[in-house]
Amino acid sequence: MWDSNLKYGKIAELFVNLHYNSTRGGTARPYSDLTNKTLKHRKDFIKNVLDGRHPPAEFPVSYDDPDAQLCASQFLEENVALFEGESPRTDGKLAYPADAKEIVNVLAKIICTQDVMYHRNQLHAEARKVKEDTIAVATPARDNVSVEPANSPSSPSSTKTKPSAEEQMQEFE
Repeated sequence: MWDSNLKYGKIAELFVNLHYNSTRGGTARPYSDLTNKTLKHRKDFIKNVLDGRHPPAEFPVSYDDPDAQLCASQFLEENVALFEGESPRTDGKLAYPADAKEIVNVLAKIICTQDVMYHRNQLHAEARKVKEDTIAVATPARDNVSVEPANSPSSPSSTKTKPSAEEQMQEFE
């Protein structure tokens, strides 16, 4: 079971260690370039590795778990170019290949945190759905009363858009 209290520091700070930041300016690269790739990789890892086990395994919450390390190592192998640097620890930032182990650890922390955030968001969505399904808006009709679900097209809550991955990640900055 995942732990919603898992904390490895602010996720933006983890990205900074890999020379990615939250803005498009400066010398660092925007972390949206990396976060979308790690999100997809985690989903693929769960589908192709963890779900294939008997019984299927949950994604680990601890970055030093062998499965978290395997997921992060595979991500690094597939995306080495994202982490290559001219020299190790340029400006205190990690660079591949000299800091490969540290990069894997930071990636594992990011991926574990993303998994916890995914589960937290799923719980919140389920709670909202239950709340919306139980609230009804009564609208008078001629001789009887008709009931519309609160999440009908006329409901203000249905006009909300789903936040992007970058907006969700900013919550942890």
